[in-house]
Amino acid sequence: MLQLIGEAPEKPDPVFAEKLLNEEGAGIVNWAIEGAARVFTEGFPKESLSKKRVKKLLLESNSIVGFLGTAIEKSDSGPGITINELFREYVRWCQNNEWEPLVDAENKRKLKQGLETRFHVTEAHSLKRTDASGNETEIRGYNGIRFMEQDNQ
Repeated sequence: MLQLIGEAPEKPDPVFAEKLLNEEGAGIVNWAIEGAARVFTEGFPKESLSKKRVKKLLLESNSIVGFLGTAIEKSDSGPGITINELFREYVRWCQNNEWEPLVDAENKRKLKQGLETRFHVTEAHSLKRTDASGNETEIRGYNGIRFMEQDNQ
């Protein structure tokens, strides 16, 4: 996979391929032969840069799936996760991965739906939290799940 660095032209050059072959053709062929020879003698790397890029792009194409798969796990104990904690952690997770979080109403619904489907949990209205005044309140959220430890993300 090749990564595009820079901006794509507003209007594609209709003879770009011809120009590229005329000016760089020999170098491109030599580069391909060197790469093929290296793969032939050394084999493909176990986790090549290409595979890492593809994995990142696939996760990024659906950050909700990536978040649910790498930041949350089932838990038989603990305080659960409130709706606000879920969205706040999702945004933080996206920012840490240099992705744009999907925070519109439709994607918030998809995040909750994905959580319920993946972990077989239902939204509860009884998670206990302490408010700014020190009073215990009940908040909407999910029991039976927790955020994974930081070093696992």
